[in-house]
Amino acid sequence: MFVILKSDTEKLYQLISYLGSVDELPLEIRRRGPWHVVGEGDEARLKPQYRSTLDRDGCTLVRIRACMFDRDGRRHVN
Repeated sequence: MFVILKSDTEKLYQLISYLGSVDELPLEIRRRGPWHVVGEGDEARLKPQYRSTLDRDGCTLVRIRACMFDRDGRRHVN
């Protein structure tokens, strides 16, 4: 299970992390917060590049406007 978090201070950043592991993230990522949860889901639904980075690093930091963020390849209209 993963969660999508949005930075309250740096509005262009979305963070994908495993549920319950935010406190274990590197300090440089935690400092971009505070973070708040905006979604969650199963890793199998993530785009391959997000899933591989999540597996390798424990998180994926995406710099993009929230309305353009597409975690699983489907198109969203905001």
